[in-house]
Amino acid sequence: MRPAITRSVDLAELMKRTPTSPEGFPIVEFDGTLAPVENMWAMVLAMVVKSGGWCIQYHVRHPWRLMFVTTGVMYQAIAPPDEMSDLILRGIDRITRPRSVVGRLLSRARSLWAARTTRSFCIRYQQELIPWVASWPRRAANGPVVVFRETFPGPDPSIPWNPHSEESESERPAPPG
Repeated sequence: MRPAITRSVDLAELMKRTPTSPEGFPIVEFDGTLAPVENMWAMVLAMVVKSGGWCIQYHVRHPWRLMFVTTGVMYQAIAPPDEMSDLILRGIDRITRPRSVVGRLLSRARSLWAARTTRSFCIRYQQELIPWVASWPRRAANGPVVVFRETFPGPDPSIPWNPHSEESESERPAPPG
């Protein structure tokens, strides 16, 4: 049985806390504290949700470190320094942890003996609540952080993706003239 979804993450609220450049772009300056790491996760989640993505992976031993997947495309994002890898785990834990005191205690108790923490949460995007799952090890060196959209398992690997398929052709506007 799947655990109940105990946390709803509002991307608009998270992004309000993220500092921006003079041009209005969100920026993250890592200073060894948890706040910039939470901002990084908010930015990555926002990029993935807005682009229709369905999976995020952070792995300190993978050449790309931080990546996300949309239909047919895998993107590499700029990852924080490797020495911050355990702080990155604490950031996803903090964003997805239950808000209630009882929920936090139960969540903490479960993670004490488990090799991995797995947690369901929802992302509020516009007026929609989208269920996601996050899973991470106790230490970053022990494996990847994987965050995926629960309701979109990704493309069927047995069907090659073609951007010029009939479905994408029917969505294109007719040429002028």
